[in-house]
Amino acid sequence: GPDISTRFSGPEIRTVLARLGLPALSEGAFDFRATLRNEGDMAQLHIDGGLGSLYIDADGSLDRLRKPSRGGLRAQAAGPDLAALGAAFGAPGLVASPFDAELTLQFDGPSVVVENAIVSTNHDRLEVEGRISTVREWAGSTLDVEFSSDVVDAWVAPHVTLTGDIGAAAVQGNVAIDENGQLAIDAQARALETSVSMRGTLGSLTGALSPNLVLELRTDHPPVAGAAFGLVGLPDAPLAIMGPLRFEDGQVASEGVEIRLGPHTANVAGVVSTGDKLRGSRAEISLRTPDLAALGQLFDVGDLPAEPLQLEGAASVEDTGMSFRVDRAEVEGVRLRLDGRIADLNRPAGIDLEFDLGLPGMSAIARWLPDLPWPDGAVTVRG
Repeated sequence: GPDISTRFSGPEIRTVLARLGLPALSEGAFDFRATLRNEGDMAQLHIDGGLGSLYIDADGSLDRLRKPSRGGLRAQAAGPDLAALGAAFGAPGLVASPFDAELTLQFDGPSVVVENAIVSTNHDRLEVEGRISTVREWAGSTLDVEFSSDVVDAWVAPHVTLTGDIGAAAVQGNVAIDENGQLAIDAQARALETSVSMRGTLGSLTGALSPNLVLELRTDHPPVAGAAFGLVGLPDAPLAIMGPLRFEDGQVASEGVEIRLGPHTANVAGVVSTGDKLRGSRAEISLRTPDLAALGQLFDVGDLPAEPLQLEGAASVEDTGMSFRVDRAEVEGVRLRLDGRIADLNRPAGIDLEFDLGLPGMSAIARWLPDLPWPDGAVTVRG
């Protein structure tokens, strides 16, 4: 049965913030008013908060102040510095920009229904709606999120070293927590003429995250995206990377990732260890290209035949060494199989090889040989 009214006013809010040890999130004269009034089994809340240049307006009807189970709340806020406000509430990394915010909530038993939550800055807009569970590690929560920015660099720069501008970006998707506390995501993002989508599970919020995702990345111009992150020398051809990835115990594993670079295609399956010098990594590789010369030109490698290439092989890193094999490589009638091992990657001069090379004729490799009258006819070399 509360019936309380309060007013908090003064000539300069910065003085109060400094005394409380809070960031300078506002300045100027302040006049904050709040009323809590009883109406039966519900409490009516009204806030008219002029905290200097930070303004908060809220109205609500609640069955209780702590963990309400019935009622609703509508709030609006506007202020000069989103980063300073975030720091005051333990949320660092927000952009330093004036902002406007809107929030509408409904309380439904053990859940909070977010009808809409919108935050806008000079260049950004974030919208969220969905349901947040208040029991059992938020099990049953699901939120739809949409974010767009004219200049996203200020959000990314604290986390990634940038060597160029990103500019506009957009993200949308859904984040959910199932009844077992497992976090799932289904999201898409676009920036720098590049789109990325991911769907799958991220693990439990109460333990170490172990993402198990299906990823898809597409870009028409890889150098445009690479320039922003210091990646130079990327081939300028449409690129697509698609497939499942699992991240766990310092390893990235996949049953098969497909990589398309223009008309050229590669499939890679295996495990990449993030430990010392990739120890424990292994991969199965398949490569198909309709024109080996065109593929070489994308990586500034010349003098390759303008012929189709098929290659299948594998590689693994063990202790200080590396094993590799080519089960099949065929181009311009030349066929190769080989097994090899580098005993010590710190001394790669020591290489053991076993190979089986088949040629339709010496003319197939004459471009790399001295200009001599080589005999014609099929040739097989083993060693």
